[in-house]
Amino acid sequence: INLLPVPEFQLLNFPNPFNPETTIKFTAENAETYPPWRIEIYNIKGQKVKTLECINRVNAKTTRSFYSITWNGMDENSNPVSSGIYFYKLKAGNFSQTKKMLLLR
Repeated sequence: INLLPVPEFQLLNFPNPFNPETTIKFTAENAETYPPWRIEIYNIKGQKVKTLECINRVNAKTTRSFYSITWNGMDENSNPVSSGIYFYKLKAGNFSQTKKMLLLR
């Protein structure tokens, strides 16, 4: 059995609290082994409001194992979400890490 090494994540967003947008940055060991990287945004009720794909240079800036993507506070239908606590989850393969952020409109 060939097992892939478990990636080590460093995940943050700034500014936090934010209005109208925030930048989510992460680094990961062996980043090229685990595409596609996704950031999923959830509201306080646990409902997914947005998925950001970090697989191309149009949506994300990448250099080796560093990724940066901006969330503009809009849902999947391009509607602005309300003020409140949101959770962003970095997902790659079977691995994930979740942090919270605060949107103040």
